[in-house]
Amino acid sequence: MLIFTEKDFLPYMTDVCKYNEELTALDEKWENIKLLCEMNCPQQSQTIIPQMAKIQKNFSSLQKGLVESLVEEELNKVKQKIIPQAQAAIDILVRNLYERTADIGFLATDGDIRRFTALGGRATEADRETVLKRLNEYVSKYSVYNEVIILDKNFKVLANLDNENPITGKTIDDPLLHETVESDSKFVETFRKSPLQTRRERAHIFSGKITDEDTGEIIGVICLCFRFINETKAIFKKLVNPDDGLFLSIVDTNNIVIASSDESYLPVGTEAETDESGKENIVYYRGLEYYVKTLPAAEYQGYKGIGWKAHVMVPLGIAFKEKAGDTLDKIDPEVKSGLMGKSDSFSEKLNSIMTQTGKINRSLKSIVFNGQLITKGNSNNSEFTPLRPLLHYMNRMGSDISHVFEDSVKNLFAAVISSSLQDSVFLSSFCIDVMDRNLYERADDCRWWALNPTFRKILSVGGISDGDKNKLCEKLTYINSLYTIYSSLFLFDRSGRIVAVSNQGEKSQIGSKANKPFIKRILENNDESKYFVSPFERSPLYGGQYTYIYGASVTDPVNPTKTVGGIGIVFDSGFQFRSMLEESKPDSKGSFCVFTDRNANVISSTRDDMTAGTKLKLPKRFFETEKGKSVAEILVYENMYYTVGCSCSSSYREYKSTDGYENDVISFVFKAIAGCDGKAADNSYDLLVDQSDIVLSENDEHIKLVSFVSNGRLIAVKEEDVIESIDSGTIINIPESNELIRGAVVYKKRYVPVINTHMLFGCKEDGAIPPHLLIIRLSGDVLVAMEADQLNNVLEVNKSDIKMIPDVGKDKSIIKGVICFENAGKKLMLVLDHNLLPERMDKDLLNADFQNVLPFLEKAKEKKKNGKEK
Repeated sequence: MLIFTEKDFLPYMTDVCKYNEELTALDEKWENIKLLCEMNCPQQSQTIIPQMAKIQKNFSSLQKGLVESLVEEELNKVKQKIIPQAQAAIDILVRNLYERTADIGFLATDGDIRRFTALGGRATEADRETVLKRLNEYVSKYSVYNEVIILDKNFKVLANLDNENPITGKTIDDPLLHETVESDSKFVETFRKSPLQTRRERAHIFSGKITDEDTGEIIGVICLCFRFINETKAIFKKLVNPDDGLFLSIVDTNNIVIASSDESYLPVGTEAETDESGKENIVYYRGLEYYVKTLPAAEYQGYKGIGWKAHVMVPLGIAFKEKAGDTLDKIDPEVKSGLMGKSDSFSEKLNSIMTQTGKINRSLKSIVFNGQLITKGNSNNSEFTPLRPLLHYMNRMGSDISHVFEDSVKNLFAAVISSSLQDSVFLSSFCIDVMDRNLYERADDCRWWALNPTFRKILSVGGISDGDKNKLCEKLTYINSLYTIYSSLFLFDRSGRIVAVSNQGEKSQIGSKANKPFIKRILENNDESKYFVSPFERSPLYGGQYTYIYGASVTDPVNPTKTVGGIGIVFDSGFQFRSMLEESKPDSKGSFCVFTDRNANVISSTRDDMTAGTKLKLPKRFFETEKGKSVAEILVYENMYYTVGCSCSSSYREYKSTDGYENDVISFVFKAIAGCDGKAADNSYDLLVDQSDIVLSENDEHIKLVSFVSNGRLIAVKEEDVIESIDSGTIINIPESNELIRGAVVYKKRYVPVINTHMLFGCKEDGAIPPHLLIIRLSGDVLVAMEADQLNNVLEVNKSDIKMIPDVGKDKSIIKGVICFENAGKKLMLVLDHNLLPERMDKDLLNADFQNVLPFLEKAKEKKKNGKEK
């Protein structure tokens, strides 16, 4: 076994390799630019090169962090897929086996079986036929057993069901029988070769003592032989998609494979190279490298099983082939934008990468931007001539960096979201499967208990004495003690009157009429193979709360075609359903799970404020999910972003498939991702305009404008008065200053007031400080610093393209004009008269400014809208 570090996985991740190669190539280009600057611009390189070196260092660090994060998320995606599958396989198996522990306790105390066992060697063939009929009735209800064996206290087989297992009359020498009678436990579970089932390589047997009802003396042993192969095949079929290429198996305490999803490739009996360390372990098997995980079963209701584990293997060659990129295309653009802005809430690494990417792009943009400003007054200076193409090359380099990082961050984001969606949909599917399997057992229980000879005999009598009622109550109470998932069991006579209950707290119900429609159907039925279920509704037998009641007809022991009453079993829905949901609930704070019907009525949830009978307010499409199908979406629900997995119930064995019962239940898993405050991610990049987007006219006067983004708007001021761009850095607070003045910054030993540009352009909330400051010279050699969210370019435009804004009244508007860039998707840019800033620091003329410009903006927006529609 090899322990891989994350970098060892890189060769198997083609997309991550591609990004790594592209970033390495960009790093090499960066070296070339630095060299050209030193050779061709020795004077200017003295200020540019240190900045470029700093950017390159940050770039290299970011490249390393990005690649590591991509590798980590790709690994997480694989884990999110295979670990839940493996855990589900062993947990579903253990849940099934837990039900068998109740069955063995019940059958060991069955009256007919006790009487037959007590006869021992005196039992006639007729006695044997009678008890075999009884066992056949049981196995026909519970299709999970392939054999039932009754032995006397000397381990002689008195009767067994399987005709192809000729052991009746033989004395069996098997240690499990000695262990059973000597153990204080109610049952013994064994999985190995056994003379009790000689035709099987391994027999899965639950054995229990049969005791005399009066004396408690051991009179024999009963063995229930579980259909282990049948059950594990069904589990693998449900969980494993053949196209995924993974191999799922169950291994014993010696790591020997005892069940396999593909026996032709991973045969039973193979010793698996397992891993429970939590490290990234790789094993070689049949010449290939496999990523492996081994998971123990979770304890269920105190039952731990016999130490089995789930083992999953996926070839490294295909483990990372699944693409997550398409995931983002299916998300609502507004939701996607909002989520990207909340990356800090659900992925520290993703947020760190996005933050560092932004810093590098801003730094690079600042170099190019300031380079453009440097050359503005030196157009004829030979020192600056070679700098212009290098600045252009750096600008293109910035675009390349932005593209690679944008694509890779998008891929990283997609991997995070894809894993979350995958997790939610799997958990919802697991949850509904657990429910179907659980309720299948309830359908079996009621039919089996309806065959109890004591129930049939007493209910067939016209009048039931108090003594008989007590006897019935005792029997029900004993059964209920074995099967604790029921709140209560009750018997009713042919008129529908309740005659016995298991729950002492429900004794007041004895004598009352159970007149629900499903009770009527039970009394009209005489087919012992049928069961009936109430709607999910409030019941006085469940404290007035919502539940399902499963029921079956009790027939006359002499004339089985005559129904003499029925049995109802009250499922403890409140506790049991919530327990199922709690076990599937994601760990993230705010996550929750829900069961509903097709009408959005809540059956159960993990939220105290979402009780049974209330409505789950989701779009109708979720409640129209096909049977056995699952869907997943990202939604905003109650001001929170969630990945929502939704699965509709299907069937388990004959339950809901061939037995005629229809009741679609839908499970929802809401995995919380981040809070939603309605703020979308920064869309500054969508506002940017390049010089190539502008068509300059030879017959028009041209002017140069310095453009930047603030508060979701593209802004421009005349180039001639912009000195340079600096980082916002440390801003000194100025107490009791105008709200438009953020504070002051030291620039070349001068204190320069910082203009809160967001406030200037209508934002009333004082948010995060923008990263850039433009140092601008006003009249009288006054300097101010205007905040900028994003630097754009120094743009040369046609003077006639600026649509001037007329002044209204005596006040002059700071917004002098608007440009609509036809070749850049009709983007708008506001042109400012920055020399009016001092006035804005004295009084608030903002509303007047925007009232003036509003008609121009609306007209441009309408034009843009019409252009899209065409």
